Amino acid sequence: MGLIIARKVNEEFVLFTDPDTDPDLLLEQLSEGFTIRVHEVNDSGTNVKLDICAPIGLKILRSELLDREP
Repeated sequence: MGLIIARKVNEEFVLFTDPDTDPDLLLEQLSEGFTIRVHEVNDSGTNVKLDICAPIGLKILRSELLDREP
């Protein structure tokens, strides 16, 4: 299991690289692919939990937190 993130309709998350990541290693890891799986959907269908298994050099952030990133 990877990172579990909950999102509502029209909410987003962003994937970006960590500045300290070795680009060659990340490219190799990304070429193997990564998985985003729907983990759970609530009864009303307005909220979903996603299970994201991505390389360690890939940061995952809820879009509303982008302006808080240092």
